Amino acid sequence: MGWLFLLLPHLAQARGQDASVFEIPELDRPPELADFVGGPKGDGARLAKIEGFIQREPSDGKPARQTTEVYAGYDEANLYVVFVAFDSQPDLIRAPMAPRENISGDDQVRLMLDTFHDQRRAYVFRTNPFGVQWDALWTEGQGFDASFDTVWDSDGILTEYGYLVRMAIPFKSLRFPPEGKQIWGIILSRSIPRGQAEESYWPAVSSRIEGRLNQAAILAGIANVSPSRNAQLIPYATYRGFKAIDQGAPGGPDPVTDLTDAAAGVDAKLVFKDSWVTDVTVNPDFSQIESDEPQVTVNQRFEVFFPERRPF
Repeated sequence: MGWLFLLLPHLAQARGQDASVFEIPELDRPPELADFVGGPKGDGARLAKIEGFIQREPSDGKPARQTTEVYAGYDEANLYVVFVAFDSQPDLIRAPMAPRENISGDDQVRLMLDTFHDQRRAYVFRTNPFGVQWDALWTEGQGFDASFDTVWDSDGILTEYGYLVRMAIPFKSLRFPPEGKQIWGIILSRSIPRGQAEESYWPAVSSRIEGRLNQAAILAGIANVSPSRNAQLIPYATYRGFKAIDQGAPGGPDPVTDLTDAAAGVDAKLVFKDSWVTDVTVNPDFSQIESDEPQVTVNQRFEVFFPERRPF
């Protein structure tokens, strides 16, 4: 038992008490990208600033080759994070206007939030330089679950020195403890795909250490916020007219016209005062898919599959 008491302080330190702390201020108004063109000014200068990204790839532990500055703050409704990504070769930035979540080969920035600070799960928000979104849930030991989709806002612009991205994450889109002062884990990262592809992080997230959230910094300063009550309703209605073959018609099969078919239903997610969540579906529509997702059908003998996009 004596050994247990001797080890506890060291275990506590290993869990992050000496980790970097990113304390952010409460804002009077949401920041705009224009506040950061040519350097932070006006209300943009009030946001907390982080810099000093460290490579994970290709040279683990070395400073990032391109400079990245991140500014953050919050109000009663949203967490705001602004990435200022400098680039010595701005003409080579990969930034197409792509469909949502189709940004794997682009320049991009990423925000990970461990809102329960348990080093097990995190929300992930990622965009390319034009603000095209990708979101997921991260689980230690399992990786990303990109089937997660939530509501958040992002926009981005190219500049003569790189690009700017602003993320606005509604507290309604997150789950976190019902406490007056929030203590979250946070990881910021940037990916540059060209040449010897680079992936850099703040704080440093080393590939030589198992896990990512155990290397996260602490996001502090958020106080008196709540996801509150939240209701999302997704109704649908369909109607079609079609022709069918009446196999039992006298004299043999006969085409029947002017047949109709109608359907309606609703999906709902209801959050009652922070902690109680109810998912409801009435006559669900299983056809909610990405109909424009590219599919290769040459020399294939099986059906085309489109992933379902229902919210739960």
